[in-house]
Amino acid sequence: TTRGRSVSRSRSAPVGTPTARSTGCSPGTGTPVVGGFSTHQALMLIRGLVGLNIIGMDVVEVSPPFDHGEITALAAASVAQELLAAFATRS
Repeated sequence: TTRGRSVSRSRSAPVGTPTARSTGCSPGTGTPVVGGFSTHQALMLIRGLVGLNIIGMDVVEVSPPFDHGEITALAAASVAQELLAAFATRS
């Protein structure tokens, strides 16, 4: 499945591997990336990290002037919440 492939890739990704959100899902950013993860894909990837020894995480940028309807802010909050939950279960 797509979820399984994403999770297996994320578990073997090098330290510091960046992930990017799609501009269609997160218009409120100053550094748009075409073809990035959707909100659902990003959350599934993060949930696949549960149980790993996570040592750091961050949500980089939300730009309110570009964030019509607060779509990016809501996605960033969801990503941050999932990151904290995964961090809490680290081994």
